[in-house]
Amino acid sequence: MIHSQLLISARPYQWIKNIFLFTPLIFSEHLFSGSYLMKSAAGFLMFSLASSAVYIFNDILDYERDKIHPLKRNRPIASGALKKSTASVFAGVLLAISLMGASWLSTEFLLVIGIYLLINLLYGIKLKEVILLDVFCISSGFLLRVVSGAVIIDVPISQWLLVCTLTMSLFLGFAKRRHELVLLGDDGGSHRKVLTEYSKEFLDQIITVLTTTTVISYLLYTISAETIAKFNTDKLIFTSLFVFYGVFRYIWLIDKNRGTGDPSKVLFGDAGIAASVALWFLSAIVIIYHYLP
Repeated sequence: MIHSQLLISARPYQWIKNIFLFTPLIFSEHLFSGSYLMKSAAGFLMFSLASSAVYIFNDILDYERDKIHPLKRNRPIASGALKKSTASVFAGVLLAISLMGASWLSTEFLLVIGIYLLINLLYGIKLKEVILLDVFCISSGFLLRVVSGAVIIDVPISQWLLVCTLTMSLFLGFAKRRHELVLLGDDGGSHRKVLTEYSKEFLDQIITVLTTTTVISYLLYTISAETIAKFNTDKLIFTSLFVFYGVFRYIWLIDKNRGTGDPSKVLFGDAGIAASVALWFLSAIVIIYHYLP
């Protein structure tokens, strides 16, 4: 029983976020190189363990608030099904394995994970209560995943890739805040203090701006002379269709208050989003690796 509670607290479904770590591998044109792929896979595992440790520590810190949250009260720690002491030991073990594995892979990778942990520590203690910075902290996690993917296999980090990741992750973060605001209503402040600083109208404006910058930045990346020269193809623009569809469908889900507002759960729970992500990966690989006539 305790094993299942530990697994639930580790939130393995959230590991899907760490797929961002593979994007530098895909765009480096080394996807089918065994050594590169193994390093990226090992990095994925180490980052996943670190993120699970962060989720558990955050659950311990948010124990009191989670107990009165309509959804989070069912989490193992908040519900009392898992003792905080047991959860702390488990998180410590996950973190130790992650840091040892990261140090074995790359000193730079260990540094990136260290920065990720520091930001999440500051987020858990204070920054989650500061408007805008709360979402920027969440967004930084996606950026650090991309940086991790690059330093592990020792390839340059595309500035375009960082820009697209930043705008997309900010979009997802503010969309999640909007969902929480609508779900919790006037009680939002008692569950997440920073929600009292946000309004639905303000978040809608930010989401509109980020939607525009996300799709335009990706479109510009696909048609830039640098990209066309690097991959020796101008067909990458066709992958933007899946980006557009995925972003627009996510907005539709948020507007209709469907799903959970959690990007990981939306990815697993919505066939349209899952299909757009899968087709984007497939089309990008086919085009970058010249599997088209």
